[in-house]
Amino acid sequence: MICQGKKMSGLTANNMQNIIIPAILETNYQDIIKYIDKYSKFSPRVQIDICDGVYVSAKTWLPNIYEDIKGYNLDLEFDMMVSDVREYLPILYYYDAKSIIIHINNYSDEEYIEIYKNIKKKNKLINVGVAISVKDELSRVIDNFAYIDYVQIMTIDSIGVQGSIMSEKQLAKVKILHQFFTAQNIIKTIQVDGGINHSTLISCKEAGANSFAIGSYLRSSQNQKESYVKLKNL
Repeated sequence: MICQGKKMSGLTANNMQNIIIPAILETNYQDIIKYIDKYSKFSPRVQIDICDGVYVSAKTWLPNIYEDIKGYNLDLEFDMMVSDVREYLPILYYYDAKSIIIHINNYSDEEYIEIYKNIKKKNKLINVGVAISVKDELSRVIDNFAYIDYVQIMTIDSIGVQGSIMSEKQLAKVKILHQFFTAQNIIKTIQVDGGINHSTLISCKEAGANSFAIGSYLRSSQNQKESYVKLKNL
């Protein structure tokens, strides 16, 4: 469960429950279903990366009314690397999305807040996260703090591509954000996405992250369930 900016009461960001989220980035519906089916057997949640080929150069499978991904006993999180997330919201509602990640640098503060309010008006239980890439300053989080349920730091330089090396610059943002949350006595999930494996996960956790989207490391594993369990045990 993603924490909604609650005040700490004997609980710190360091002892929040850590979450491992298998991330799916595929170009066709058949592979989306294949990996949802695989990961649903051992993970309560998956992240589906959506790239429209405009906001980022990569293009993945795009949500549509003809290809359903409902019916699995897991929470669906959508990382929306698209030119305008508003075009996809109706189908994400239909898919019963539990979390939607918005890349905030694509919108003004006013636009983002309007999108956030519209999502909450449709379903207040949907968690709305903002993604912070190398292009973004952490001030975007501070400025819109009241309208952010959780933060995803993109820990690679080029988003929309799995298998990249983790960015030390982005790891520094995790540390700064964690320090801000601690100083403000607030619990809010810091999620990292990009270049996460068994060694970089430790670095991210020490920096203050407590949720970890894992893409190519799991996808390329010979035994994905075993690798998932090992990551959780870290």
